[in-house]
Amino acid sequence: IPLVGGLLLIVSIFVYFILSFILSEYQFLNKKISILIIGGLFAFLIGVVDDFLHIKAEKKIIAVSIFNIIFFQKLGFFQVETLLFESNYFFLQISSVSLSLIISIIAFLICHYALVILDGVNGIFGVYAISLFTTILLFFEISYALENFIFYLIIILLFITFLNLRNNLFFGNSGSLMLSALIPYILLSIYNERNNQIFLFSYISLIIVPVLDMIRLFFLRLFEKRSPFSKDLNHIHHKLLKKFTLKWTLFIYLSLSFIPFLVIEIFYLDPLIILILQIIFFFTLNKALKTQKN
Repeated sequence: IPLVGGLLLIVSIFVYFILSFILSEYQFLNKKISILIIGGLFAFLIGVVDDFLHIKAEKKIIAVSIFNIIFFQKLGFFQVETLLFESNYFFLQISSVSLSLIISIIAFLICHYALVILDGVNGIFGVYAISLFTTILLFFEISYALENFIFYLIIILLFITFLNLRNNLFFGNSGSLMLSALIPYILLSIYNERNNQIFLFSYISLIIVPVLDMIRLFFLRLFEKRSPFSKDLNHIHHKLLKKFTLKWTLFIYLSLSFIPFLVIEIFYLDPLIILILQIIFFFTLNKALKTQKN
């Protein structure tokens, strides 16, 4: 099965870039979208090399970290200068200007690596990304240019994911690395624009499931005296697939990932309480599923 999902994605993005540039349409392309594409291209190139040479995860993380430290230096819309926490019981605003670069890099890397390792079951990464982008379009106030770019990504991902589900292609490391870079770039830029009354607990709920799975596996592998970056079939989506069909696996994983955010935004329930319940349910579900060994 060819690893051409990433190639289709990058070619489609370049087509979008070139057509927007030719048409000189601001609603399709601006400086921020151009920078997002550059960041995604770097991740894609690392992924291409990885597909052929099988680079160790540690080296990929170091390369991505160095690139983003340089990349974020002059880009204020990627740097988190204010941490806003909201609950029905308190509102907390913390200035993080002095640590904005460090916080942004750490947030990016956590989200990036959690999404990279999500790509282990056919369709799950594509469907997750489509669901996340659709949620952003429905609930976030964003610029018209970014809205068009995300809508275009959804269309391309629908096509790639359809082929992935039919076993016609895989995302490959190039596709998973690039998409796993674009998502945190977009989330960071939207958060820092502050055009939305959506705060950190809600943002965290959108990405917490793959992050919790990554953290769980990180410490589990250390406990077993293995590299925390080693590969296995102990991810929660692997466990779900062992118990259920692919359709039910996707349904359960996506429900756990996005229903809490929908509950927060539609019914205005306390985001902190919902986030805590989401975390509890994740570990309860994981415990209920029989661990699948290598």
